[in-house]
Amino acid sequence: ATRGSSAAAASAAASPAAAASVGASGGVEEVPVAPDLELAPLRLLDKLGRRCFQHSKDYWTYEVCPTKQVRQYHLEGRKVTTEFLLGKYDPAADKLGTGATYTQTYVNGSGARSAALRVRCGRKNEHTLLGVEEPAKHQYVLDFTTPFACDINCVRARPRPAKRGEAEEQQGGSP
Repeated sequence: ATRGSSAAAASAAASPAAAASVGASGGVEEVPVAPDLELAPLRLLDKLGRRCFQHSKDYWTYEVCPTKQVRQYHLEGRKVTTEFLLGKYDPAADKLGTGATYTQTYVNGSGARSAALRVRCGRKNEHTLLGVEEPAKHQYVLDFTTPFACDINCVRARPRPAKRGEAEEQQGGSP
């Protein structure tokens, strides 16, 4: 259950000066974060276990397995006739937005495809893949709601632990 959290924590500690927000245009906007805070590793969707969520749009069905992978496929009857991996989860690329928003990034998909899963607060007690966009060739944005995202502000940031040299300086020692 702790898989991926150390990579997210390492990434957050490496660049605590900015978080990201999904703007009205769908792009990611930088949001300043105080330098003495680190982003808490978010494992909100780990609670979903092995569940996957589908959304059909035109010819394609999109499937998100949070913290695992995103794929796109076409069904004829019950048979998958065409399939593309849109990406595998990269916990180091998680982005925290303003309010109750969080974005997971999925990379290294078929033919250089990638996906961003925008996770937002859903007050109903259900998890839903609402829609899919392709703002640029082979780059997908999927919108997902879950009640788990309603608590993002509570886990948003925590004090950054002092680095070894900083702790020694504060105690009067040399680095």
